[in-house]
Amino acid sequence: MSFDTTTRQIFFNAKVDQSSKDLLEFYKSSEYLSLDPPQKSYTVYPPLSALGQDSLSEQYAFRFKTHPYLSFRFREGDLLISKTKSNGKELYSPPTLKFIFDTQEQSELAYKELVDIYSKLSTRKRFSNYKDRNTAEFTDDKSSAIKNIGLLQGKGDALANGYIIEFRLGNDRDIHDR
Repeated sequence: MSFDTTTRQIFFNAKVDQSSKDLLEFYKSSEYLSLDPPQKSYTVYPPLSALGQDSLSEQYAFRFKTHPYLSFRFREGDLLISKTKSNGKELYSPPTLKFIFDTQEQSELAYKELVDIYSKLSTRKRFSNYKDRNTAEFTDDKSSAIKNIGLLQGKGDALANGYIIEFRLGNDRDIHDR
């Protein structure tokens, strides 16, 4: 297995290096995911309308209870993609996975499994801990498509009501802003 193949599988076998608009359509047809209606409620701050520009953000949340390529147990998961419309242009964020666990032990075991997988596949890695949150960043310099991923593990917010692992494309995450 390669870094790219493993990452695509974790993102439900999607071609995550393609446009996020295409990914959104791919995920809408996935047998593993169910789409909640997009949330339309916030504007970029400061509001661009005050500057004569229009801006609107939507978040697409795909829910899942199982994962076809991962063996660890979790309560539920979300795959999130945001779309921002500004001045007639649509910008899509890369997808983010959020796994929600009932216990800290479950989230730590899953985090360890993901760290073990990517430690073997990456050419560079970085780990940090801040206020009971663990982060891991992995880079594969040999990859031609997906060069890096980041993990964040810790206590979830009030909505998650448990422990989480966030799995993102890219790395160099600022752990202090969470």
